Amino acid sequence: MQNIQCRQYEMESESIPVQGLSPIELLPGEIVHKIIILVPEAVFELRLTSRLLRSRVDELAVRQSIAAIVEQVTIYGKENAIQIRVDMSKIISNFYELRLKSRFLNGVVTRSVYDSFNRYVLKTGEILRMEEQLMNLGASMGTRLEKLYLFDCVHVFPAVHALLKGIRLEKLIFKADTFCDEDWINLLSVVNDHDVEIVALNVGNSVSNPAKHLLELSTSIRSLYIHQFPVNDVDRSSPYFFGVFHAEWSEIFLKMFAGALDKLLIENNFCPDYLTKRCADQIIEKIPKLGKNIWFKSTCNAFPEREEYSVRDYLVQGGIIFSIFNANYRKMAP
Repeated sequence: MQNIQCRQYEMESESIPVQGLSPIELLPGEIVHKIIILVPEAVFELRLTSRLLRSRVDELAVRQSIAAIVEQVTIYGKENAIQIRVDMSKIISNFYELRLKSRFLNGVVTRSVYDSFNRYVLKTGEILRMEEQLMNLGASMGTRLEKLYLFDCVHVFPAVHALLKGIRLEKLIFKADTFCDEDWINLLSVVNDHDVEIVALNVGNSVSNPAKHLLELSTSIRSLYIHQFPVNDVDRSSPYFFGVFHAEWSEIFLKMFAGALDKLLIENNFCPDYLTKRCADQIIEKIPKLGKNIWFKSTCNAFPEREEYSVRDYLVQGGIIFSIFNANYRKMAP
């Protein structure tokens, strides 16, 4: 792991005469910016080509209004000892390091080089004192982020809000051994503030009412994946899911589909008996009547053997994995 060293530069503000300029230098600035984005690995070389191209590169480096630069961000750790990992393709790394440099972050962010990607890490102290750095780190990532991973971290949400200011997030992956009300409040805040459409929850237990919060979440997102972790003192034969025993999950799932949600995947290999045959039959009966294209899949022990049949425009597949989905979604997953 090493501190990032970018080549020093100063923004060119003085006018540059047009005599003797190359064809690329004569192009409008926005066109040059698009060319730079197509070859981000060459930004350092472009800066050495001429004063004008150096100016064009530096203009782009300080902008936030660039779509997706970063592939994924992971945030984890304990209070006042949080790590933020930024992963990206090596092709874009030179340009990203220039953006870090323009925001005075090259001295506090470290880089690790892997075979197919580079990882940049910012270790934070007290969040309130780091807010400006977090906002600058977020600004360096552009206006859209593909994936954000959050691990066991009620206390990291202030960092998340500072980091994601002005950024649209496509997919949020959240892991917690025990979900609490504060987790849900923060999770819903991130979803609504950053137009998240896909959420993955990796859960153990829950000390709050998951049904209430799942219904609220389903009004905002289109795709939800829930993975149930093993939980101590819970027998694998128990009808257990998301901190609850003996719940009527079919009713909850059907109500969730009344919102924006149209794709739902439940992976509960720990307690596959959580979904009874009666609940599965209710889902099969009512999903085709909801008037929208839906994709539902869940671990389920209710079917003695694999079976497949159609109900209206829906294909039903029974077995260890139970699913029902509109023909339009046959090859799709949340």
